[in-house]
Amino acid sequence: MSRGITPRETVIDKLDDVIGRDFATNISPTTRARLLYYKKDKAYYEVLEYDKWPKYNMCAGQVFYLPAKMAVTLTPLKE
Repeated sequence: MSRGITPRETVIDKLDDVIGRDFATNISPTTRARLLYYKKDKAYYEVLEYDKWPKYNMCAGQVFYLPAKMAVTLTPLKE
């Protein structure tokens, strides 16, 4: 049995429009992150605390990056 790849759909036209917004992503230890900035092909996020998953809240403040091609497929959380 072969599993197909789920295609990623672009939901963000310009990353400039969502800088400072929060996202749910399993790349973050707490599953919550805030887009700080982007440079060329990398988007940088800060790990946020998340009360529903407090086990990893000590990671809050760490910075990680995603490829910009992946970053534009994430949907911002409601404000």
